[in-house]
Amino acid sequence: MDLWQYLHQTNKKIVLYGTGNGTDKVLDRLIADGTPVAGVFAGGGFVRSRTFRGFPVERYEDISARLEDFLILMCFGSARAEVLENVRCIAAEREFLIADVPVAGTQIFDEAFYETHKEELSQTRAMFADETSRIVFDRLVRFKLTGRPEALFASERPELPPEADLSLPSGATIVDLGAYTGDTAADFLSLYPDCGKLFAVEPEPRNYRRLCALADAQPRVIPVRALAGAADGSAMISAARRGRGSAVSDSGVLTPVIRVDTLLTGAPAHLIKLDVEGEEQNAILGAAQTISAFRPKLIVSCYHRSGDLFSLPQAVYSLRGDYHMYLRRRRCIPAWECELIFC
Repeated sequence: MDLWQYLHQTNKKIVLYGTGNGTDKVLDRLIADGTPVAGVFAGGGFVRSRTFRGFPVERYEDISARLEDFLILMCFGSARAEVLENVRCIAAEREFLIADVPVAGTQIFDEAFYETHKEELSQTRAMFADETSRIVFDRLVRFKLTGRPEALFASERPELPPEADLSLPSGATIVDLGAYTGDTAADFLSLYPDCGKLFAVEPEPRNYRRLCALADAQPRVIPVRALAGAADGSAMISAARRGRGSAVSDSGVLTPVIRVDTLLTGAPAHLIKLDVEGEEQNAILGAAQTISAFRPKLIVSCYHRSGDLFSLPQAVYSLRGDYHMYLRRRRCIPAWECELIFC
């Protein structure tokens, strides 16, 4: 029984925690399933006498006083320590579940999705180079299906083994796709002080301006305002989701799209990081010549779409079959901050 089936048959009232885009997606699914919702609550600083989709936004204390027996379904993401601690405290008092709805796309990782892609998931599991990756994978799949926080917390494995070699030669070229305001670029400069060029690709205009400030202080950083894609051209990014979550949309800000192969003009890359809000597969395709010819090390976010856990390994291995692949996840709710590492 998956999370959505469980919610449909439970005798407890269902209360949603959160009021953002994730809650919209969760509520849409529950309505489609005919599963009733008894209320919505938010953290104290986010209540402010307002409504969400017709529900008054309450405090947890108000919900607890109003309802006797209810379960909580968390509908947003956070890696903030105070949020994670609050989750642990509430989960000790009530049945607490976490919805893992996709950041990009509409397909939810439910039992039907699992059964459809069971063979692909099994093939991907066998590709991992170490047992820890398989443990992370198994617990992520269990969490996505059940929404149980214990499976999510048990999937946290941030450290790579020594054999996962991410060392780079002096003068190495790094490509940072989804560079945001330069935080990961700064991390790469610290980790690889002898690197050469660092291409920092970011589509969102305000983030890009902040990225340029880093480039002014670090001449090795080459800022590029563009989306990383499978073909050169242009696309819209959603104005409603500007920020770290900029997304391809039918309307918004017209933005250049560039392939990694075009960016590098035939020169090698030694490390490519891909965190592009659901466009990772397209970005891999746009780096096909670079990956095939030079076998750069890859750090690929794999949590934006429900199929990322199997479709992204398939995309990489279709270009080069000699990578060693690892899966790691840092602390976050829901199953975000998840990366495939190819080296």
